[in-house]
Order: sequence, then structure tokens, then C-alpha cells
Amino acid sequence: MCVTLQSSLVAQRVELAHFTAEADKVYYYRTRLIMSRAVELLELEAIDSDQGKYLIGSFPLSVSSVKK
Repeated sequence: MCVTLQSSLVAQRVELAHFTAEADKVYYYRTRLIMSRAVELLELEAIDSDQGKYLIGSFPLSVSSVKK
């Protein structure tokens, strides 16, 4: 899986995660941008389905797309 930060405020960041997907299962991940004076870090973290559904409902502009 590949996640790219889409922002004009900070430099482009990419985070990668390796996992094996199973048919008919749903996976939820959260991204966070961590910034300090010295570091900008895009973090990708697996989360449980309850938290995933809550965050999707809270942030309606969340977007995902399937790549072949």
C-alpha cells in the first residue's frame, strides 16, 4: 500500500506498508503528519474497524482509490 500526502503546505511525503489482503475483508489504516522543527514524518498505522468507521464518518473528504 502506498500513501501520498496531498498538500501545498509541506513537501511531498510518501509512506509504504506491506500486508497480505484477503478476499472480502476490509482493512483500515490511519495516516498522520507529524511535524517538528527538524522532521516532517507521514505515518501510516493499521487501526481496528470501529475506529476506522468512526474516522471515515468524521472526515467525509477521505478518499481512497484502487490501483491495478
